[in-house]
Amino acid sequence: MKKVLSIILAVAVLFSLCSLFSFAEEPAAEDPTTVEVLTYEGDPGPGNWLNQFNEDEECFGNSYVSFRTGAPLKAIKFPALYAGKSDDDRDVDVKFEIFPFATDAETSIAGTASFTKEVHFDGDVVNYILELDKPLAAGQYVFKISQLSSKGSNPEAGHYVVLPDCPMVYMNRHLVFGGTVANEFAFALQFEKTEGVTDYIVPLEGPSQEAKFFDDRAVQIVKRVGDNARSFKSMDDFAILTAEIPEGKVLHTFTFKNAPTWNNNGPGSDIDWEVYRWDTDYDTTYKGRAIAHGSVTDHKDNQDLVLDFSAKLKGGSRYLIIVTASNDGDIGYWGGDEISVEGWEFFYNEGEEAENYPTCTYKTATYEGPEETEEPTPEETPTPEVTEAPATPTQAPTEPPTNTPEPAPTEAPTPEPKKTGCGNIIGGTFAVIALAACALVIRKKH
Repeated sequence: MKKVLSIILAVAVLFSLCSLFSFAEEPAAEDPTTVEVLTYEGDPGPGNWLNQFNEDEECFGNSYVSFRTGAPLKAIKFPALYAGKSDDDRDVDVKFEIFPFATDAETSIAGTASFTKEVHFDGDVVNYILELDKPLAAGQYVFKISQLSSKGSNPEAGHYVVLPDCPMVYMNRHLVFGGTVANEFAFALQFEKTEGVTDYIVPLEGPSQEAKFFDDRAVQIVKRVGDNARSFKSMDDFAILTAEIPEGKVLHTFTFKNAPTWNNNGPGSDIDWEVYRWDTDYDTTYKGRAIAHGSVTDHKDNQDLVLDFSAKLKGGSRYLIIVTASNDGDIGYWGGDEISVEGWEFFYNEGEEAENYPTCTYKTATYEGPEETEEPTPEETPTPEVTEAPATPTQAPTEPPTNTPEPAPTEAPTPEPKKTGCGNIIGGTFAVIALAACALVIRKKH
């Protein structure tokens, strides 16, 4: 009997230990030697279309960003890259380059790259990591992305790659974007974990700091809903009434996100804009004098349409911004149905409240440059009497605009379950049996 009890005890103890070791396994920990720093927050969407082609249908589209690191750089990661597929002749070759900073970004990218890699993309990629051949020492760099593939046979957008767009958490004291497509794009930097380093992305040095505008983070006013584009040509004018700009700031830019031109990537897609200080109501304001004006010419399909007000729109006021199509080329905006920032309003056709809002963002900034004066009051001219009915505004184009690619769905990895179920129950059962057997042996001895 003792032998039987001893065997049961040994088997139970052995099984209990195996169950503990086999089922207490946890998911693998992250690489303890690497620190990843995101330049953005939130979920990405398509932003910078690099498929810009010349008259020979060769691509010249590129974007770059200047940054300065506080530790050796190991890799650059994109939350998503949106690319065409080979089955409709839109797959794409892309070139990544990192240059040491020299004087300014343009001088830097004219020099010799410290890192170069060409990659072929066939469809969207989530969490793409660009591994460097070897870590780059802490310093200031310019990271450039270029599309190599020419237009190809597709009559619409041809071969394309699109960089991700997301609200940025680092401002232009740390990151300065440029290129033929100069929109901000979302990325992360992966560094060697370095003792004593707390800031892995540090403020830029040199001429970049001669900039007089230090932008706050972009604020999304309206989020895009579906593919409901509207043309500025279908309206007499389109008006944006801002919220009150905070004291000590200026309204630096207003952006129509990925503004469509209905496949026109050549000249002719232009708008004019002018700004009035808000006074009582729409009509009273529009009868006043413009304090700023400008234009955007040859806008490219699905690129951000940016109205840059410099430092003229100071804090403490609301402003009415009037946008009009200025020639035969088409240009418009993607629509949304909800305004997420209090105080902003939209109008068209001389003050009629809009029902289709533009997908848009704005940036305020701290301005540290010389005082900018408002433009002088222009000579007033009498308004002629209209004896004939005005012409019907040009209707929106019948052809649908080129849609921006849908963001690739990012599925959260399913965590490995902690394996504490049947194994622990069985192990526990055998442990109880083992203890009972021990007790019985002890009683027999006595």
